[in-house]
Amino acid sequence: MKNSTWPGGSGERRRSLKTAAVYLAAVLEYLVAELIETSGWEAIKEQKKRITPRYVMLAVNHDKEMLALLPQGKVIIAQAGVGLKLLMNPSSASKPAMENEDKESKEE
Repeated sequence: MKNSTWPGGSGERRRSLKTAAVYLAAVLEYLVAELIETSGWEAIKEQKKRITPRYVMLAVNHDKEMLALLPQGKVIIAQAGVGLKLLMNPSSASKPAMENEDKESKEE
C-alpha cells in the first residue's frame, strides 16, 4: 500500500520489528537508571537523602554524555533552580587561574 504522508519520501509503509519496542524499552531503562544513579550521587554530596530536580540538573550538567543528550539551552528541568556557570562548567572557571600560574612560573 502507498502512503504519501509517510516520512522518507518513498511513499511506502515501513514496518518495524517486534523486537524494536523491547530494544527501545531497554535503552530508555538504561538512560533513566544512569540519570537516577548520578542524581543520587549529587544528592549524597549535599548530604541529602531525597533526589530533587536540582540534583537531576546537576547530574546532567556534570555528565558529558547526558549534557549532549539534554543540551542546557534547549531542555528545562522544572523547579531545578538556576545553574551557575561555575557549577555547569567547572573547567572554564579554573582556566584563568591556571594561566596566571603558568605565566608566573615562566617569569621565574
